[in-house]
Amino acid sequence: MDPTDPEPSPSIEPTPPREGRPDRQPLARPPGLAADPDAHRTFGQRRRDAEALAETLSKRQREVLTHLLRGDAPKQIAPALGVTVHTVNEHIKEIHRHFNVASRAELLALFVPTWY
Repeated sequence: MDPTDPEPSPSIEPTPPREGRPDRQPLARPPGLAADPDAHRTFGQRRRDAEALAETLSKRQREVLTHLLRGDAPKQIAPALGVTVHTVNEHIKEIHRHFNVASRAELLALFVPTWY
């Protein structure tokens, strides 16, 4: 072999598609639990319900919700309302409980339509 010749590249085999693991079964949905109980409702219906529920929030919680819907972070909301970040986070927790959501994304999904 001539030292100036490049080394032959190793043969690259395509990776076969992954198959599901036979020892893992898909999780079964508990009986009586629908995939999405609100699937039949339109965005407009969900939004009207969320807006009606928002009316039952305290004045301060509605102010925090308004800021959240604008995309503000707790650190931005606190000085605007003259309270601490901890207080804002407590209001956010109460808002989550009120709307029965686990995250800000779920909360925003009640008010913001998704077109994609």
